[in-house]
Amino acid sequence: MKLEMTTGRLELYKYEEAYVNEPHRHPDWFQMTIPVRGACEFTQSGMTYRLAEGEVLLQRPAEEHHFRTGPGESVLIVKLHGSLLPVPEGRGNRFDVNPAEAAERFGVWTSGLINSRNDESHRAAESRVVHDVSRMLEAGMPPAPGHAADTELIRSIADPHLREAWDYIRAHYKSAIPVETLSAIALQSRYHFIRSFKAATGLTPHQTILKLRMQEARRLLIRTSETVTAISAGLGFSSASQFYRSFLKAEGKTPEQFRRDSRV
Repeated sequence: MKLEMTTGRLELYKYEEAYVNEPHRHPDWFQMTIPVRGACEFTQSGMTYRLAEGEVLLQRPAEEHHFRTGPGESVLIVKLHGSLLPVPEGRGNRFDVNPAEAAERFGVWTSGLINSRNDESHRAAESRVVHDVSRMLEAGMPPAPGHAADTELIRSIADPHLREAWDYIRAHYKSAIPVETLSAIALQSRYHFIRSFKAATGLTPHQTILKLRMQEARRLLIRTSETVTAISAGLGFSSASQFYRSFLKAEGKTPEQFRRDSRV
């Protein structure tokens, strides 16, 4: 079954049971794909992913894609013209939502559009969709390593020498960084630097390095076919076993399990 509602600025679709479409592009449109019952097989730029129930994938304009659903599965597609949805650069494109809440919100959107009786109520219904989608993206989209969220954090650090230490970590997190190097940049003793850095950022220097490495590891596991050993070495871990332990602790699954769950 397929439900379809389109206006000049947005499009809403609901697909249930088995469905597959052909590879295509939307030159000026953003698309959100939201499995709300079961999973969805999604192919983007030649790479295939398995989107779990409640896992949202944001498709940016002009990226080729197509998807497939199976028996018993239900997927929502929300398309907005690019002029309506200013998505900040440096944001990831996958995040989680509550599937029941997403389905309920979708019902509110379609009802609002169906029941609009004039241009004013129609524009109000459209604005409701745009507002809700923007809030959903703002709440759910994770920052990509070294972009918007990191920039805001740097700006919030009052001590300019601590900001220099953070910049150094961000530029060299794939290499071994002695705390003494960072404390020298910050013009502080080793002990005082660790305390002041955590007070300013919420993490110790070691935790910050590990966080950046895990962000990059997730990206590489999803986006590339590099081996786990190569990823481990490239991110500065002393051994593959150390990387395994760190990744398992951070993600609750091994790198291979993470990659397998992220792809078909």
